Amino acid sequence: MNALIVTAGVAAVADWWAVSRDEKRLEYVFKPLTIALLAVSAFFVDPAFEPRRTWFLGALFFSLLGDVFLMQSADRFIHGLGAFLIAQLAYVGGFVSQFLLERPTAGRMIAGIAVVAILLPTLGARVARAAPGAYRGAVVVYMGVLSAMVALAIASGNMFAAAGGALFYASDAMIGWRRFIGDRVWMPLAIIVTYHFAQAALVLSLAR
Repeated sequence: MNALIVTAGVAAVADWWAVSRDEKRLEYVFKPLTIALLAVSAFFVDPAFEPRRTWFLGALFFSLLGDVFLMQSADRFIHGLGAFLIAQLAYVGGFVSQFLLERPTAGRMIAGIAVVAILLPTLGARVARAAPGAYRGAVVVYMGVLSAMVALAIASGNMFAAAGGALFYASDAMIGWRRFIGDRVWMPLAIIVTYHFAQAALVLSLAR
């Protein structure tokens, strides 16, 4: 697994370089390659909870599909959003499958809910309100499911899972901000870096 994670890290850095240089052809190679390598890493990990690994593999598959949609020259935002919605539901399913075997403590659940209670009505609501009518409903649903994933990741008590959830929220919030509110020159690189660290952290959270 370690060698695969390192290889995924090399692919991720190559993708960051491609994004920073606006090298689309290289981005089309290294962005999906990074997630594919993380999926292979997840497949070979010795998991603490086997059902969670199965759900996470599904999440990585739909994340890869979402990446492909979002990289296309045609506007496939709604298709990408749909793929990532399924990915987030799979991550939620993974954490729920863990909780069926190991109940989270009340303190961890409260911590997860508290973080989401701050993020959702502030940053999440700001992005959702800015989305045009054609997208608003889908964005609201996605932010709700993403927030549930973050809360459950924190409640799991696994530091990698909590970090992965938080970074995923940050990456997706920046995507929404960039698309619906306003672009910033640093956002494309920040989005991809936080996204890759989020996925890597979630994969690392699977290990015993």
